[in-house]
Amino acid sequence: MFTGGAWGMVFRFRKSVRIAPGVRINLNAKSASVRVGPKGLGYTVSTTGKKRLSASIPGTGLSYSEVVSSKRRPVPSAPSQLVASQTKPSSKGPLALVLLAIGAGLVWCSTPYNETPGFVQPNLKPATAEPDPRASQGTDAYAGPAPSVQKTLYSTANVRLRTSPSAESQIVLTVPVGSAVLSSKREGSWHHVSYGNYSGWILGDYLAEPGTEPAATPSPVAPLVSSEQPASDSNTISGRATIIDGDTIDIAGTRVRFNSIDAPESAQLCRNSKGKNYRCGQSSAKALDAWLAKSRPVTCTFIDWDRYGRFVGDCYRSDGTAVAGWLVTAGHAMDWPQHSGGAYAGHQDEARLARRGIWQGEFQPPWEWRAAQQAPKPETTNPVRLLSGSCDIKGNISNKGVRIYHLPGQRFYDETVISPAKGERMFCSEDEARADGWRRSKR
Repeated sequence: MFTGGAWGMVFRFRKSVRIAPGVRINLNAKSASVRVGPKGLGYTVSTTGKKRLSASIPGTGLSYSEVVSSKRRPVPSAPSQLVASQTKPSSKGPLALVLLAIGAGLVWCSTPYNETPGFVQPNLKPATAEPDPRASQGTDAYAGPAPSVQKTLYSTANVRLRTSPSAESQIVLTVPVGSAVLSSKREGSWHHVSYGNYSGWILGDYLAEPGTEPAATPSPVAPLVSSEQPASDSNTISGRATIIDGDTIDIAGTRVRFNSIDAPESAQLCRNSKGKNYRCGQSSAKALDAWLAKSRPVTCTFIDWDRYGRFVGDCYRSDGTAVAGWLVTAGHAMDWPQHSGGAYAGHQDEARLARRGIWQGEFQPPWEWRAAQQAPKPETTNPVRLLSGSCDIKGNISNKGVRIYHLPGQRFYDETVISPAKGERMFCSEDEARADGWRRSKR
């Protein structure tokens, strides 16, 4: 048998039902009530006639609740029976409010989502839609296709591929002029591209849309060291030159190394005619800058790529004068036998006899100076080989094509005449002559 307390547990009933946004019906065994209002603020009307106004701040524990009296002030002239009936709680009004709330909830739920009165549908787009171009407008906004669209472009110069969209970032490699690259996205003026097995960033100034026949990728061609006019083909680069050192310039972001010659390095010291040290590398660079400024632009014909990824070429001023030939003749650079085959030996002999530039005093050949800087410093070293304007060993080519050099005092020295046009030249030491493939005369 259940006790009174047990029966109370059995018939205890409470239910809260949300019938519409902001409208909730609360049911229990004794009464029903309707609560209207958003979270934290509500007005509750019960079937018992009680009305309650409540407010709270979610998450803080702060709340306020007040019971709103349902009694009406008596009218002075009304009978006492009427006043009593007006002060008695009535269940019809609250019950009607509950039924009205249920009806409103049913109407709310049956109304389509996008037709709800007062509801403004947000401007939603599917995740696959293209981004709104207005969202990214700015000084570096990409006015082209969406960033995810891949596009084929062509390089308009020998341009460097970099690890990040910055001119100060590391260079991956040099992309030859006319090469096709696949652009996948863009940041400001920079394109992220794929080139073969490499990827990186290229400045958009050096990329062009397809539409015209792209220039062919350059390939090594035979040296044109004897020409005094630049070749007019696709393997050329032209523009205003920025001087890097006596044998290297920069044109539109591409480093160009002059073919077949070698100039003193920027930090290299030479001795002038008075025996004083001076920076001969800096003197060569300044002289080159002043000379090129008299006839711009510079045009260079591609020969090869060196181990540093530089464009090696034969370069000319706008008036057609060969840059390398002028540098050697003016004494600001040397013929580089390892790469030239003696092509500028005649120019060098002219500078040496006139004691121009580095030939005014003593100096170390640039390639030997670089090797000395890279080699470990032993406790005892061999004397540095210095060249000067007194190079007097004659390199002669016989009728049979044999290359022989004559020392001062030998039998045929005085009657030997050097002809640079035939490839004959002067040497400053026997080591230099032998290293270049010449042998000593027996008489």
